[in-house]
Amino acid sequence: QQRTEAGVLTFAAYERLGGMEGALARRAEEVFAALPPAVQGALPYVLRGLVTTNQKNDDVAVARRVPLAGLASTPERDALLRAFIDARLLVTDRADDGQPVVRVAHDALLLHWPRVHHWLDEDREFLRTRQRVLTAADRWREEDQRPEFLLPEGKPLASAEDMLQRRRGDLDRQAVQFIEASRRAVSGARQRRRIVISGVVSAFFVLAAGFGMFSYAQWQAADLGKKTALTAVQRLTYDIPARLIDLPGSRPVLRQIFEENIALLDRIGDARAKSEQRTNLRYMGDIWLLLGDTPKAGEAYGRSLALAQDIARDKQNANAQWELAVAHTKIGDVRLQAGDPQGALAEYGKSLGILNDVALRLKNVRVQRDLGATYQKIGDSRLALNDAPGALEAYRKDLEVARRLAGQGADAGARRDLSVSHGKIGDVRRAMSDLPGALEAYRQSQAILLELVRDRRNVVAQRDLSACYLNIGDIRLEQGDNAGARSAYDTSLALCRRLARDRTNARAQRDLLVSYTKAGDVRLASGDARGAIAAYAESLALARELAGEAEDSGAWQDLKFVFERLRDARLQAGDQRAALQAHEQSLTVALRIAGNDASAPARRERAGLYRDIGTTRRELGDLPGALAAYEKSLELYYELGRDKKNAQAQRDLAEAFAQVADLRREIGGKVDT
Repeated sequence: QQRTEAGVLTFAAYERLGGMEGALARRAEEVFAALPPAVQGALPYVLRGLVTTNQKNDDVAVARRVPLAGLASTPERDALLRAFIDARLLVTDRADDGQPVVRVAHDALLLHWPRVHHWLDEDREFLRTRQRVLTAADRWREEDQRPEFLLPEGKPLASAEDMLQRRRGDLDRQAVQFIEASRRAVSGARQRRRIVISGVVSAFFVLAAGFGMFSYAQWQAADLGKKTALTAVQRLTYDIPARLIDLPGSRPVLRQIFEENIALLDRIGDARAKSEQRTNLRYMGDIWLLLGDTPKAGEAYGRSLALAQDIARDKQNANAQWELAVAHTKIGDVRLQAGDPQGALAEYGKSLGILNDVALRLKNVRVQRDLGATYQKIGDSRLALNDAPGALEAYRKDLEVARRLAGQGADAGARRDLSVSHGKIGDVRRAMSDLPGALEAYRQSQAILLELVRDRRNVVAQRDLSACYLNIGDIRLEQGDNAGARSAYDTSLALCRRLARDRTNARAQRDLLVSYTKAGDVRLASGDARGAIAAYAESLALARELAGEAEDSGAWQDLKFVFERLRDARLQAGDQRAALQAHEQSLTVALRIAGNDASAPARRERAGLYRDIGTTRRELGDLPGALAAYEKSLELYYELGRDKKNAQAQRDLAEAFAQVADLRREIGGKVDT
């Protein structure tokens, strides 16, 4: 006799079953075996909720307490939970907020039930990654959600994002919120770096033009044939590209111009042409960098550096040394934009050493400006390396130079440099979570810019002021001052609207896109979903127009981001279908950005995107469209699954087969293997 009349296990039976541990495992197997197959299929999901790994030994499963409602999210899961609760294998309780929670009754069940061991072997990597994320998320919440406690860029965030993409349904709300907050922080940091780099390159773009005009003025006495050729070079290097740079779709024309220009300079070939060629190559690199073509910029700057090194062999020639410093700075710009801040820092260090020497020999304001700009670039590199204290030190040195130059009866350019230096201090203060300090620095920058924009012809100052208001709005939003953020964003938007009246200026149109998006963000944060949707609709129109003209992925990234924001606003407005449609469009753009890279990680990313598109279409009721996406996902997973030693690839493939088969059954079609 195994049990008494009341159904209680007898002591003898208990002993025969191996004591408490064996009894629990056998009882769990009995309860599980009595359940219908559909309910049994819910066990892996329930275990993922109830179990995690030991932090010191991930071979050991340990119980965790979770909200009951979230775990019992389908009839099958609810039935399995109820059966195990009735058998007293699971126990329920209430959390501090009164919410029902559930956990495994005895850890011994996890140690001795073979099904748990089998499942743990298959899902160990997921559990390990999830536990790391949950531990980090708990610390983040304990530290008042300060940004420095989010996941950093690199492997920790990449692993978490991959888990979110593949296993979102197995993660609780806190984990999803933490990963998405980390992703937004890293994305924002990348965008700030792009803005920093673009602004610095623009400054040197103007400087290079000045050099070129000066050198040509000295050649007026040249013979007519060479003078005509050099005049053509001047137009091809400075005049025409400057007019085309902001026009959508201008890259093919600029590429042709530069190629012809290099050929002209090679044909001229004398010593003066060689010196001018160095400056021309540097200017070409500036424009390539503005256009986002880093390899082309690096090629042009590399050739310019080689020429500068040749001329700078004369150590007594301070001007030649200065040119060499600028050439090293340009190489640093390329490395920073290419995502190599350590390499950029090395080049900026070379430039700084030369400029410090040149500044003692040449009492020249422009040398001083280059010295300050180099400190600023060193700060940018330090910030990109997450060395905020190092960045702050470099920015302070830049600020010292800018203050000195701005106090010498300075022109608008020096005052603008000072405003940029204050803005950099604001950026690093923000990175250090010093929001009051960041706001004070941005206010100092704002005060200077408000003086400069009194000259309505100063378009650069107007653009800077618009960006400054965006920074102030960001700080206000992070401080919870939605009204203050909205005021700052709307002021920026008004400036951008005025600057974007020229529809052919792609840079001004992109600035307007960002301002509309920020205006939508603050309205969404304030619960004004309809206002947010209206603002995002304006952003969307601009993003579509810019993406249609773009060769690089930057404009397509903007379009993807706007669709995501529109999705969030539609959800807040309660329009589930429109939110799903926006989500599908975002995924479709992401698929375009992913391209056709044949590497395994890229194919896996595309497979995941097709899978998500299929899921979204299925939720929208577009079953044929969903099936087409699932089948495309299956094709890619099938190729990846040829590697039989890759357990993850095999799991992805099995899931893809199941999705296609399940949907074909739902549609009523043939299921083949």
